[in-house]
Amino acid sequence: MKKFVRLIFLGVLILTILTTIGHLCASEKEYPNQPISLVIPGDPGSVTDLISRVLIDLLSQSLGQPIVPTNKPGGGMLIGGNTVVTSKPDGYTIGMLMVPTAIPETYRYFRTPPYSSTDLKPICRVANFVGVMIVKSDAPWNSLKDVIEYARKNPGMKFAIGGKGGSPHQLMLTIAKKENIRFIEVPHSSDSDQLMQILGGHIPITIVTYPTAKAQIQAGNVKVLTVYSSKRFELLPKVPTVVELGYVPGHYPAIGLFAPKSIPDSIVKKIDEKVKDICNMASFRQKLENLGFEVDYENTNEYRESLQRYKEDIYTHLKELGFVKE
Repeated sequence: MKKFVRLIFLGVLILTILTTIGHLCASEKEYPNQPISLVIPGDPGSVTDLISRVLIDLLSQSLGQPIVPTNKPGGGMLIGGNTVVTSKPDGYTIGMLMVPTAIPETYRYFRTPPYSSTDLKPICRVANFVGVMIVKSDAPWNSLKDVIEYARKNPGMKFAIGGKGGSPHQLMLTIAKKENIRFIEVPHSSDSDQLMQILGGHIPITIVTYPTAKAQIQAGNVKVLTVYSSKRFELLPKVPTVVELGYVPGHYPAIGLFAPKSIPDSIVKKIDEKVKDICNMASFRQKLENLGFEVDYENTNEYRESLQRYKEDIYTHLKELGFVKE
């Protein structure tokens, strides 16, 4: 009798396992069969939000399911990153993350992240965004050289940053170190907040993404002194890049899609292939360029390798700047 009961139990267990596996396989095969949440670690209208909403329109059509933007600002973008990490790894929650959010352990000298890059799986890189160093239109400086000369004579010039350790912060510190001058960084919650500080005359200089400052640049309310990019920006062809001026940043800001680490590879592959097709569309590229992004697609493996290089380069850069005490 006991043997018979054990056989029944074993049979039920095997049937349950096979059914579960069947459901999982079917789920992956049918993906997606419900709406997808795209986590955006920024406010509506932020740089991450802008690029996400352009991608959402096309990706939802390609996948055949609605993609719902889910804004999760705060915590230096780590709240949004952690939302992705702690979500169910079924492909129905993914995130549009920038480098500091994707490899947060690299910035541990400034804050303690609740997760690391090993908790995320890169899907693909989508683009790089262009940063602009701006001052108010009536400011006495018309070039980065003018700012440096002023800062040399007036130590402690303030500049607004979105968070310690971010790429704009690193760039300003690189300039300060090379020129032997001293800036005082003033953290703010967002690019939009930094822009308001410039327009209000409260802070003299900052670096923000081009989309954030675009309207004010076109209206003539702010001046662009240099572009944070590897090459001249088509929408500001007369403005020199930081590299042209002799300052090499630790990395250029990139943005891409990520998922929880345990997401099935088949789902990652499907999303990656769809985004690749979108990145090759002239209309998509034009929309992003008009916003101030450079489309720079990399597949899952390429992006994983790039992120590893970013980690190494940023570590070296932070060490040169004196943040690494190890």
